[in-house]
Amino acid sequence: MTPVTCIAAVVDPKRKIIWIAGDSAATSGYDLSIVINQKVFYHTGTNFIIGCCGSARATNIIRYKMPPPEPDTDDDMSYMVNGFVETLRETLKSAGSAVKNDEMEYTGVQLLV
Repeated sequence: MTPVTCIAAVVDPKRKIIWIAGDSAATSGYDLSIVINQKVFYHTGTNFIIGCCGSARATNIIRYKMPPPEPDTDDDMSYMVNGFVETLRETLKSAGSAVKNDEMEYTGVQLLV
């Protein structure tokens, strides 16, 4: 059985509202448990709502340990690539939650920001 998490977001541009939600299940093989750790949370430092699936440890590192990267540009894409993603990578690596295999980095977590 392949573990599956659902994180979904819906944008209402007319009302300028974004909804984001996630399930509360943790799976291991055929076992399923309901967890209290939130998979969707507000990251205070960045003012982002982040949904995570995968490693609960990596999710907690992102939520509680990742410092907010300073914006160095007004370009949102540049900020995400050069600020957010680089800070995310460094935070997960320094916490021992990222591995490198054949020159590829793996974190065990996927995000919806």
